[in-house]
Amino acid sequence: MHELLKQLPPEQKPQRDRARPHPATALAMDHYPLSTNEDRDCVQCSAAPAARKRSRFICAECGVHLCIGACFSLYHCSV
Repeated sequence: MHELLKQLPPEQKPQRDRARPHPATALAMDHYPLSTNEDRDCVQCSAAPAARKRSRFICAECGVHLCIGACFSLYHCSV
């Protein structure tokens, strides 16, 4: 293998791809729930007028109030 690599010009030697974070990992680094003292409508489940719910959690990156669990996930999958 080393002999074959020597035959290649220096600029064509194989290189590793730069590691890119998995989209879910990148999302998790910035978008996480934070507890607040302020109680506001969840932007995900309160979109329907009859289903108004309040939440004390916000997304650290987006700054919107969301219920923990399904609402938090659904909101970030649609953004």
